[in-house]
Amino acid sequence: MTQESAAHPPGPSDPLPDLTAEQLDTLHRIGRRWSSVTRPPREWRDALPVDPNVGDYPARPP
Repeated sequence: MTQESAAHPPGPSDPLPDLTAEQLDTLHRIGRRWSSVTRPPREWRDALPVDPNVGDYPARPP
């Protein structure tokens, strides 16, 4: 890391450093527990303040 990059946060197009094995393991453990404390996906998608049909969401059944 250069002094210039250390002085400024990364920009939207800047590559981020790879995660360590420990960081990946932590994210996996959080992900496994997340489903036990969240509602079904349909409920949280409906609560989002965005149109879920824009982007990569699959089309919803009628």
